[in-house]
Amino acid sequence: MIAGDVDLPADASAAGHARRHVRSWLRDHDLEQLTETATLLTSELVTNAVLHTSDVARLTLQSVPGGLRVEIQDASPAGPVRRRHSPRATTGRGLALLAELADTWGWEPQATGKVVWFTVTTAADPWAAYTGTDWLAEAQL
Repeated sequence: MIAGDVDLPADASAAGHARRHVRSWLRDHDLEQLTETATLLTSELVTNAVLHTSDVARLTLQSVPGGLRVEIQDASPAGPVRRRHSPRATTGRGLALLAELADTWGWEPQATGKVVWFTVTTAADPWAAYTGTDWLAEAQL
C-alpha cells in the first residue's frame, strides 16, 4: 500500500509526481472512481504551491468516510486568494475548480507556511457516475 505522505520537488515536475501518487493511493484504497476529480484538484493546488513558493511542497493523503482528504503544505504563510482573470488567461481557475468540485476545502496556517486541503467522496464526486458514454445520450436529445 502506498504511503500517504510525499515530499514534492520544487519545480514543474511536482504536479505530475503528485497526480501519480494520488492515482496509486486511490487504486490501493478501491476509490478509483474519484481519480479524475482528485487528480485535477491536486494538480491545481500543487501548481499553486510551485508558482507561489520556491520550496518543496508536502503532499499528504488521508482516508475519510467514502473518500479522500488531500493536503498540500507549502512554505508560504499567505492564504489562497481567488483572483479575477480574463477569459483568455491561462491561470487563475484553481480555486474556482476547488470550490466547485471538492466536497469541502480550506486552509490552515502552519508554523512554517500553510496547508491547503480538500476532500472528495463517492457521495459527492461529480464524475463518480460518469460512464464515458453519457455524451452519446446527450447528443441524441
